[in-house]
Amino acid sequence: MNVLIDEYPLVVLPTLACQYGLNEAIVIQQIHYWTQKNKPMSDGYSWVYNSIPEWKKQFPFWSERTIFTILKKLKLEGMIFAECKSDNHWDKTLYYRLNYEKFTSSMSQPLRDRSRKNCEITINTDITRYNDHFEDFWKSYPRKTNKENARKVWARIKPDAELVAIMKKAIKDQKLSETEQRFICHASTWLTNKRWEDEVIATQKPIMGWK
Repeated sequence: MNVLIDEYPLVVLPTLACQYGLNEAIVIQQIHYWTQKNKPMSDGYSWVYNSIPEWKKQFPFWSERTIFTILKKLKLEGMIFAECKSDNHWDKTLYYRLNYEKFTSSMSQPLRDRSRKNCEITINTDITRYNDHFEDFWKSYPRKTNKENARKVWARIKPDAELVAIMKKAIKDQKLSETEQRFICHASTWLTNKRWEDEVIATQKPIMGWK
């Protein structure tokens, strides 16, 4: 199955993501897309009408709770309007549209330039941090075989500093540095199988004393 071409893509602008957050930028862009396609209602504005389950069809990678939280945040920050516009008072489904005046005032040209610069700095910092974390792990792992395969698995997992510390502790607790090399799995295998979650059974030495 080709997952790179066949599906209709979601679009997000890096500047928008740096300003409001990646999740929020995705939702903002999608609301903009649908309101541009819909005809204006009686109030003169174009709205998009979706329940949370219907939004989830467009954002299948998020839970309904996450979608609700993103929409709530955007509404509280004044970035979107959300209103019940149905004539049926039992219908509580919300209609959404963007507060374009808010975007115009908050995304001035100097701010866009600064956001773009900050975004570039953030990306470069993340790449540096990613490489540092991997090298830190690699120094701790005793079997230095197939480093590039391990790096590919690392890229999928994307461990943060906390998880790296957990991994290093697991390597120490599992006494891998004291184990013969041929009995140590490759780092890529160790990472793929989440071996840092393995339980370590402590071996108790016999206590010499009175019988």
